Amino acid sequence: MNAAAFRHFYDYHFAENRKLWDRYITKLSYEQFTQPAAYSRGSVRDQILHLMNTDEGWFSELRGAAPVELPPAGNGDDRDRIRAHWDGVERRMREYLAALRDDMLFSTPIEEPEEDRGLVVWQVLLHVANHGTDHRAQLLRQLSDLGVKTKSQDYIFFVFESAAQEKQATKDELVAWLRGGQRRWEALLDQIGPARMEQPGVNGDWSMRDIVAHLTGWERRVVASLQAALRGEPEPPPPWPAHLEAEDDINAWIYEANRDRSAREVLADARSVFQQLLATVESLPDGARIVRIGPTFYHVWVGEERFPAGELFNHFRDDHEADVRAWLARAERE
Repeated sequence: MNAAAFRHFYDYHFAENRKLWDRYITKLSYEQFTQPAAYSRGSVRDQILHLMNTDEGWFSELRGAAPVELPPAGNGDDRDRIRAHWDGVERRMREYLAALRDDMLFSTPIEEPEEDRGLVVWQVLLHVANHGTDHRAQLLRQLSDLGVKTKSQDYIFFVFESAAQEKQATKDELVAWLRGGQRRWEALLDQIGPARMEQPGVNGDWSMRDIVAHLTGWERRVVASLQAALRGEPEPPPPWPAHLEAEDDINAWIYEANRDRSAREVLADARSVFQQLLATVESLPDGARIVRIGPTFYHVWVGEERFPAGELFNHFRDDHEADVRAWLARAERE
């Protein structure tokens, strides 16, 4: 096995997780979704949470970061909240896998918990993938018991279908998608309005200004890395101190670096970084390799490296949009 093979197999893992959700979970009543079961982890909901949390937990150990917790439940059907969190879990896993190199497969990066020290990366990756297959199989049995007609999750069918899932995109298509995403983003910022940009409480103590600064910090790194690759230069140093590796430490640094800036400054910076990204994409040669995976994931390939062109929009959607829209809805009712 090599890093590319693990990336391929995790594409299968993510595709089957989404099929399970889109084809079956969304069709259940909430009573069926939460119906207790004296089998494995319990209800369909509990099985999904276990599958999701196991992915998040192991990959957080590999990254040296604290796992991101599912936001507290509200009243009633919480599948949208779970789906949004699961999207974030997948995004973080994909980011780790995108940076995975063959030599890393035999490293032992886990420091905590103590019992997991000594595990090499390939063992963890294989365990998580096998765990996912096991629990999806259990879920398919539970769904069948609930009267849902299901299909197999055979890997070989994914191989046959994957060529149709990953499609070559054009530069013009990517530019149009980026411009559309920016229009939707600006519309949301207009809805929030300047008066609410620095109000805390959007996500913990963070304000919308803090979230914009956070998203911009990560997007800035993608843009700089893509520009360097196109120039044939090595990976540039990150915008944060190079000794910071854990996501939580990086996020804390971005927060501290921007906490005394005004919302106007942060927004101007975010727009500037987006314009840099747009100009970089527009400067790509017409034959550049651009791949679209599903409706919302675009990767630009430079040699053997791939770069997520929609970092800000995908990051926001997966990790922050649910919190922002819930906060905004509360604020507009007050």
